Amino acid sequence: MTETNSEKQFTQEDMNELAKKVRGEEKRKYNTLEQALKDSYEEDVKKLTDDLKAEKQKVADFDNLKQQLEDANGKIATFSKDRENAELAGKLKELGVKDERIEAFSKLVGDDKTDEALAKVLEEFPEFKTNAAPPKWSTGDTTKGNDKDMTVEQLNAMSYQERLAFATENPEQYQQLTN
Repeated sequence: MTETNSEKQFTQEDMNELAKKVRGEEKRKYNTLEQALKDSYEEDVKKLTDDLKAEKQKVADFDNLKQQLEDANGKIATFSKDRENAELAGKLKELGVKDERIEAFSKLVGDDKTDEALAKVLEEFPEFKTNAAPPKWSTGDTTKGNDKDMTVEQLNAMSYQERLAFATENPEQYQQLTN
């Protein structure tokens, strides 16, 4: 070899060795990048899974709170209805309605539960008063249940208010007489 030609000559073996070295470096870079992407992906999946669990727990907590609210509203409604019924029973006692007839009388009353409206209904149905005379259709003996002797003719002879009171107090017998 001459000195003027200072370029190194590579053999096929040298080229193969160099190519192998470059491929190895590229493979290490690729494997490192691939592992970093896998790790990042796994972290993202874990974070999203944790976030999903947290959201599911929030939904479950919300559903639980919603159910508790519905239960509480139901209890409030029941309490309010019971309080209204107790107030109505107190008003009816003050007006002189018989204790055992309060429930039946309160069915006759419409939505207007003012003292004036209650007094008006009580005037229409005086048989509900503690000191009232027994209604036309009654034998006057309420302890023995003698109202069972009512006939269809007697029922037809009653006014609308009397029939309504009879139907309220004796629903089974009213059904028998009207069918």
